[in-house]
Order: sequence, then C-alpha cells, then structure tokens
Amino acid sequence: MDSIDYVRYLGHSFFEISLNRRIIYTDPFFDDFGDRGEERRIKCPLGVSDVLEANLILLSNEQISYFEKESVERIAERTGAMVVAPMQIASVLSLPKNQVIAVKIGDYFRSRGVSINVVGSNFPRSEYAVGYVVSSGGPSVYFAGPTAAFNEMVKITPDVALLPIGGTYSMGVLDAAGAVKTLRPKLTVPMHYSTFKKIIQDPFEFKKKLEKFNFNVAVLEPGQRAKFKLGKKSKEGLL
Repeated sequence: MDSIDYVRYLGHSFFEISLNRRIIYTDPFFDDFGDRGEERRIKCPLGVSDVLEANLILLSNEQISYFEKESVERIAERTGAMVVAPMQIASVLSLPKNQVIAVKIGDYFRSRGVSINVVGSNFPRSEYAVGYVVSSGGPSVYFAGPTAAFNEMVKITPDVALLPIGGTYSMGVLDAAGAVKTLRPKLTVPMHYSTFKKIIQDPFEFKKKLEKFNFNVAVLEPGQRAKFKLGKKSKEGLL
C-alpha cells in the first residue's frame, strides 16, 4: 500500500506532507508579520529559499497569512510544483497556465500522482475558502485550512486530519474536538494556534480531551516531522 511518508508542521496552517514521495505544501506562510501588521509569536522555521523540492502547493484561501503570492511563485518556479487554489488566487498568480489549477468545492481530480478532493470550508474572512483531502493510492490526509465547523464535515472520512484549534475565525479546542468525533480519523494533528495573540491555545488540552475517547492526537512543534503507521492504534515517530 502507498503511504503517508511523513507530515511536517511549519506553523499556522503551513505543512509539508509527503505521500508516496510526492511533496505537498499547504498554505505557505514565511513572513514574520500577519495581514494586520501583527508580529508572529511563533516564527516559521523555514525560509522560502529552503524549499528545494515540491510537487503540489495547496492553498485554502486568499488572506495573506495563508497566501503569500511572491513566495508561492518563487517555490513553483524553482521546483515546477503545480499550484492548486480557488479562482480568486489562481487568477492573480504570475505562473504558466499549465502550472495552476483553479478549483471549486466538489472538484475531484488527480495531479502529480496525488488524488485531490476539494471540500468545503467555513472561514468568514475569505471570499471563497476550501479544504482538501489528498491521497496517493493509500491513506488519506484532510487539510482543513482555517475553518470553523460546518455540516458537510460528516461526509469527510480521512485517515489523518490536520485541524485548526485556534478559535476566533476558526474552530477552537472544543469545536475541533467535536469535529474529530464527526470525522473519526485514525490520527489528528492540531494546527493554526498560537501564531498570533488572538489564537493562543494549548494543543495538549486538545490532545487530552480526545484521548479520553481513544482518539489519537500528535502535537508537533513547528519544524517537527512525524512518520505515521496507521492502524487500529496509530503511532507516530517524531523526528
């Protein structure tokens, strides 16, 4: 069976995911400041120049903390990565047309050896936000982006869920715990917390709440990479 090689958390909703040796980046956010000039409490452990290999870049929404236009373009130009994004992002990228896929909720397709299912999102700061479920013939990963809970989540059945817990404009700890009970993934990785003052949360509180119900949660520090073996009882090897 093809595999989830590893998941690396890079802060906010920025991940590096390797599926069967296909490298996927989500919502790259390198800057030390957010869209309102607020300095990040937790910095990104990478610089744009550190990204040397990428097959796909998945973007959830057009806000600057999730879509750094120049950074995405530099990575795509250097690596040849395909950029997958809603139309309001795809239409402003200065990249060849054959290197950008504009998507809408409900789309399902395959690109660069990865199956991509575009799912809904509930992010009030965005004109049109999406999430993604990706796989490469084996276990699936749900990247939720900075979403609040929404009814259609009941249709998403991933093996691994990357969920926001910061609150304010997205799910907080309680809502995210409820989402896990709906999604029932084999493993959950919390994200989108404590980057800025308004979204300070304790990921270990989230982990504690869910482990009472036998759900597996891996808390990753920014820059930390985890290899997963998914089974009845998921285990993570932290690197």
